[in-house]
Amino acid sequence: MAPGPPKAIGKGLFTNGFTAMLLTERFAAGRSMNSLVTGLARHGAGISPATLAGTVAQAAGLLVPLAEAIAERNRESWHFHADETTWPLTRGKARRSGGFGSSLARTPCAS
Repeated sequence: MAPGPPKAIGKGLFTNGFTAMLLTERFAAGRSMNSLVTGLARHGAGISPATLAGTVAQAAGLLVPLAEAIAERNRESWHFHADETTWPLTRGKARRSGGFGSSLARTPCAS
């Protein structure tokens, strides 16, 4: 029998696909660890939150070079990044409709 494909997390319990799904569900979809554990249990996988957290921690180490490359690219950027996500503004106890808040962020260019 031929060996399987190499795993991103050496002797880890999970495949690369499962690890990718875990990170996507946790951070892109915003699911809590308990929600993931419950969902996996419904499919017959009794995995503890600590095991999932350990997998996420090990995967985070693998993503450091990517995070550093993104930070470097942003440091060299010449433009602003804006987020004009709307949320209700309050003044005292009365809510003002139609208001919005915004935030601006800019990473300084390398000198």
